[in-house]
Amino acid sequence: MEGESEMQAALQRFEAKEITKARKAVREGATIFADTLKENTPVSNRDKGKHLQSDINTGSVTGSTGELEAKVGYGTSEGWRAHFPNSGTHRNGGSWKQKPQHFIEKSQSQAKPKVLAKFAEEMRF
Repeated sequence: MEGESEMQAALQRFEAKEITKARKAVREGATIFADTLKENTPVSNRDKGKHLQSDINTGSVTGSTGELEAKVGYGTSEGWRAHFPNSGTHRNGGSWKQKPQHFIEKSQSQAKPKVLAKFAEEMRF
C-alpha cells in the first residue's frame, strides 16, 4: 500500500501544479488580449477625455471544472458604446454614418497566435 499511496500523493501534487500553470497561462493570455485590444481601440477626439481605451478591464481567472477563463472587455463606464465604432452606424437612408472598424475582431485575430504561444510556453513539462 505504501507505493500506491505515494503514487496518489505524487499525482495530486502534479495536478495542483498543472492547475496553477494553467491559471497563470489564462491570466497572461488575457493580458495579451487586453493589450492588443487597447492598441487597436480607436480614440475619438470629441470625447473630452473619456475613451474606450481607458476602460478596458481584465477579470480574474475563474472556472473550477477544468475550463478556465478570464473575461476581457470594456467596462460599464464606456463599454456600452463600443459597438458603435466597431460595427458602424447607418443613417435612415441606409448609408453609413460611421463606417465599421471591426477593431475587436482584429484584436482577437492578432492576439490569438500570441495567446496560444503563451499557453504552450507555460504548459510545457
